Amino acid sequence: MIRIAFLASLLLFSACSLVHKDLPNEPPVIELARFVCIRTDGQRDTVSVGETCQVSRGGEVQLNTFASDEDDDPLFYRWNSFGAGSFRDSLAAQTSWFAPPNIESSSETFSIQASISDRDCDSVQLEEDRQRCLSSASTQRISFTVTVVQRAPALSVVQDTTVFFEAPQAEIEAYAADPDNDALTYDWQQLDQQPTLSITSESILDDPTGIPLGSRASFIPTAPGSYRLQVTVSDGDAVIESEILIQVVNQTPLPAGGMVAL
Repeated sequence: MIRIAFLASLLLFSACSLVHKDLPNEPPVIELARFVCIRTDGQRDTVSVGETCQVSRGGEVQLNTFASDEDDDPLFYRWNSFGAGSFRDSLAAQTSWFAPPNIESSSETFSIQASISDRDCDSVQLEEDRQRCLSSASTQRISFTVTVVQRAPALSVVQDTTVFFEAPQAEIEAYAADPDNDALTYDWQQLDQQPTLSITSESILDDPTGIPLGSRASFIPTAPGSYRLQVTVSDGDAVIESEILIQVVNQTPLPAGGMVAL
């Protein structure tokens, strides 16, 4: 009697397995796909599938997708940016993609794709088994594009100024702001070399926060006349230059001869 019951159960299980085997494998259904592009100023732009968002170099895009499966199969998520940028976790439903720190020009567009499958065929070692897995798997894909931009800094500096020869030293200030919040470097140079000036520079900092605001160049006028300086500002990619003409004049006329105190 026990043997008969066991055989009946075995036949019933086999029949159910055959019926389940004959059922088609239903593909995953994407229930949620939300992408949030975070700008350098903290503003967050939510975009949908097929839309394009804009971030700066090294900017972050938060990725959030969720799918269901009618067959109750476990689902596997894989994000792909085709070699550009990096993911916090390319196998998670919720993750982040970070834009490349450098781009080819002032803007470059990248494609990001998520594959949601009910089979983890990439973990199958044997090629024959992997192909069999791929043939039975159902996969859904979603994609969107990100435009990474590189915006040049804006430079503010006097174009020409006048200083007195009797002054202990002359100072010129330059201020720059970067829309992508990139760190800026300043470089001061003398364009005409007669007479040669010894130029020193220092950062201009915001007192409460210590954030760099600009750069201050100092030099000692060695003789009355015209001097041409150039300040160069770089954010690591874009370079902005500005020329300053400095007139060094005498506050009082020089004597026709003799000695003067410098």
